[in-house]
Amino acid sequence: MIRAYSPILCFLAIQGIACRPSASRIETEHIALATDAGTVDANATQTFSQCDYSQSTPPLHSAVLAPDGKEIEALLSSGVSIDARNECGETALMWAFALEVSRPTMTMHPSSALIAKENRRMEQANAARMKTAIWLLDHGADPNATDTRGNSVLAHAAAFSSGGSALLEIVDRLVKSGAAVNQTNYKGDSPLIRAALRGRADVASLLIASGASAALKNKIGKTALDIANEANRPALIRVLER
Repeated sequence: MIRAYSPILCFLAIQGIACRPSASRIETEHIALATDAGTVDANATQTFSQCDYSQSTPPLHSAVLAPDGKEIEALLSSGVSIDARNECGETALMWAFALEVSRPTMTMHPSSALIAKENRRMEQANAARMKTAIWLLDHGADPNATDTRGNSVLAHAAAFSSGGSALLEIVDRLVKSGAAVNQTNYKGDSPLIRAALRGRADVASLLIASGASAALKNKIGKTALDIANEANRPALIRVLER
């Protein structure tokens, strides 16, 4: 049975697409999340109105956000494509990295104990998303898909600030699957620049070892190193200066 875990869930009519064979269970536990789509960048001014999340979230994307492994399997078994896209061209795999759980602050919770509890919940939720992303890759999700803003799956993964070693595994697998490490989006941001924006020295190191260029500049003329210096991130600076 499909259960509504979030207000963004909307059950659309499932179109007839060839059913995928049944697969092993996704070993994730559903964790209720409060998410906010926020502002969406457009690929170009003329396409902004087509990429503002005005449409209902596809069921598979909602299930990945939850994450709800049983619902993901049920949707795929019913004929939903594993590479189904939303109005911005984002696949469900991209949404494993899309809406991150925010870290709590004292303005949100009155005690350090509650903040610690919320931090643990956040890490558990994001770890569950990483398991889901790996499962999707293992079951045929396109590792080289690109959304309407020019962001590849690798670009989405590189910009995720949590995920730990599981995220590094995903980035490594995407690169080995042929993901273009120097592909840029409409802002001129490469996966390396997006990793720098999130302060991910570990992801940046892996991308550079895989051929990412630290010399690339985005459309406002900034390299990943410029971004690291502006944010005063010593570990990231050391990686980018090698």
